[in-house]
Amino acid sequence: MFCDKNFKYIRFAADYMSSVCLSLVYRIIAVAVSFEYTSDFKNRDRHYISLAECEDNKILALKKKFFIFQKHGSEIVDFSENGGLRVDQVLLQALDENDFCLSMTKLKISQSARSNLESTHVAELQALKRMYGSETIDDWADHFQVRAFLHRDRTMHGCCSSMTLDFISSYLQQIKAGKAPLESIKAIAPNYAYGASKNAQIAQIFYSAVHQKLRTHYVNRLDQLLEFYKKKSENIIRLPMHEQSTALRMLTTKCHEKGEKLKDNAKLAKLRVANTIEKAFGIAAQSQAIERFFADPSLANNPSGFENFIRNLPAGVYKVDLNGKEAADGHSLAFIKSTNGEQFIFDPNFATFAVSPADSATRIMELAKMGKYNKFSVAPFIA
Repeated sequence: MFCDKNFKYIRFAADYMSSVCLSLVYRIIAVAVSFEYTSDFKNRDRHYISLAECEDNKILALKKKFFIFQKHGSEIVDFSENGGLRVDQVLLQALDENDFCLSMTKLKISQSARSNLESTHVAELQALKRMYGSETIDDWADHFQVRAFLHRDRTMHGCCSSMTLDFISSYLQQIKAGKAPLESIKAIAPNYAYGASKNAQIAQIFYSAVHQKLRTHYVNRLDQLLEFYKKKSENIIRLPMHEQSTALRMLTTKCHEKGEKLKDNAKLAKLRVANTIEKAFGIAAQSQAIERFFADPSLANNPSGFENFIRNLPAGVYKVDLNGKEAADGHSLAFIKSTNGEQFIFDPNFATFAVSPADSATRIMELAKMGKYNKFSVAPFIA
């Protein structure tokens, strides 16, 4: 429909062979570097192993894309690649450059835990500036009012949320410029064929850093609450038998209320971070996300309810967030219902689709099932 089918087969073959070869080359280099290991080049072998694993992830993603292409090739405007693979490479390169520089200059940070932490943050921020430019990183740091923290255990395995917001922002800009929906989609879809834009990568980096910081904070608060409950319970056991039941009930109620308040505060904090990213992309949610969790939360077991929900949505541009107990991470995609009846889906993992109104809900459900997602929320956006 949108480009020659044989050309797409050639792209699949070329991308697949490229990733296979690169994975092999990186592993060979990693083995060679490991024999030349010195303190001045610490973790260089792990760096190349990580690059090889990124290529392995691309191979797996290509296999899934090929499956989608075989079933719905006529709907594909262009393929997309989840920019997390690129982001992981960028972060690893930045971090290893820091390791190299710190080691070569014999810079030792050993005064105190605080100075160690602050120096690490400064080094990581400088690494980001080398990768993306000082002015760009300073702008994003101003949006979040925080420094970036790029610790290895926090590198992302996906960039779907920021890619989706970037896609929505780009589409709304095209529409604002007077282009038709399909023309707008054709103009922006190729931008995601080989990964996320620079802004989407940076947004995901900052979001991951801030979200991890918030998560650690609230997990610690919950742990403190549990410890408080445990100590108070031990004291209650020492009370007279007739007083224990009432005291324990009051303690349980009090801790439950505090726990629920912590959860609410965590949700609000996460929402503020999301709003910050949306503002940076020049868009805003029209209202709080419309959450839909069915009595049976599995989308697969409630197709009619899900289809009716999608069918009844008014024309607009939507961000769909998917989650599920069996899924390792959440996922995001864009769903567009134009006023002229055309409908589009952007899934960072696979492609941009132009779908018929009768098939849109089914297609979203198929994409959700591939990632084992069974819960979703939808938020409409405006420029």
